[in-house]
Order: sequence, then C-alpha cells, then structure tokens
Amino acid sequence: MSENPAITVLMPAYNAANYIREAIESTLAQTFSDFEFLIIDDGSRDETLSIIRSYADPRIRMITRPNKGLIDTLNEGLEAARADLIARHDADDIMLPPPSGKAVHLPPGASSICHCRKRRCLCR
Repeated sequence: MSENPAITVLMPAYNAANYIREAIESTLAQTFSDFEFLIIDDGSRDETLSIIRSYADPRIRMITRPNKGLIDTLNEGLEAARADLIARHDADDIMLPPPSGKAVHLPPGASSICHCRKRRCLCR
C-alpha cells in the first residue's frame, strides 16, 4: 500500500464475526487496488479481531480499542485516514465489483456516491 492511497475504505466493526470475512474479501477483491483498508475494531467480544488479524494484505490497517460506539469509531477513522476520499463500508456489507470488472478512476475534485442496502453496495 502506498503512503498516499487514492481512497481509504473505512470499516468500523463490532461483534461482526458472522459477516466480516465476506466483507473483507469482497473489498480486497476489487479491481481498483490503490486503497488503504482501515478497519477499526470497536471492542468486539466475539472472533471479529482474530478474523481481521488473519489477513496479511498490506492494504489493511487495523485499529483496535475499547468499545466507544459507532460515531466515535467513524470520527476516529476519518482522523486516521490517509486518503482524501473515504469509502464508508460496514462490516456486514459486500462490495460489488464495478460494471465489467473495470476500476473507476475519479479525476481530482470529483466525487462518487455509493449506496449500500441489504449487504450489497453500488457506487456510481
């Protein structure tokens, strides 16, 4: 992972062991790879932390701490993010690949909107 990735994928996680593996794998499988994957474990009491630690991908950066709740976790993630663009991703969401499997490259100053519903995300 570069020191200045194009995008930070921010994933808060709390007791997400039943879903987080699929969420992580769907993110790592994206065709666009210039991103940092910032996962913040918010004091999980299940196997969430050990699942996160089982991945050796250099794009993953993990923060773990006692439970503070979603809003504090997201604010901490925004402060810790290395990229200017943030993709917010829940630990129980699946990130679908872009249409035709092609990466979407955003010019400087452009914005993208992602909509997630029922564990599936679509970005335009």
